[in-house]
Amino acid sequence: MKFYDTGERDEVYYYIATFLENHMTEHTAESYMLQWQRGHLSNYQYLLHLNSLADRSCNDLSQYPVLPWVLADYTGAHLDLTNSGTFRDLSKPVGALNKDRLERLL
Repeated sequence: MKFYDTGERDEVYYYIATFLENHMTEHTAESYMLQWQRGHLSNYQYLLHLNSLADRSCNDLSQYPVLPWVLADYTGAHLDLTNSGTFRDLSKPVGALNKDRLERLL
């Protein structure tokens, strides 16, 4: 097969990938990542699939799913997702969010 421009090539690739995705069930981290990137899976669904691949589920309390800690405000009565103060600083690990612990680490 010969393509005369990259747009035509990309369009054929998209159709083939979409067909394979819809007709073949592949349960790999890469297949879930592609579905997530294309918007077919929500962030939550994607994380649950990754946890499932790692044999973690809500059915086994000793192997509970791992989900990222993204919120910083647990005291407010209303969760304001437009306020940047609601979310934790993702540039630091969870252990370095407390000022005292951060000073001990540095």
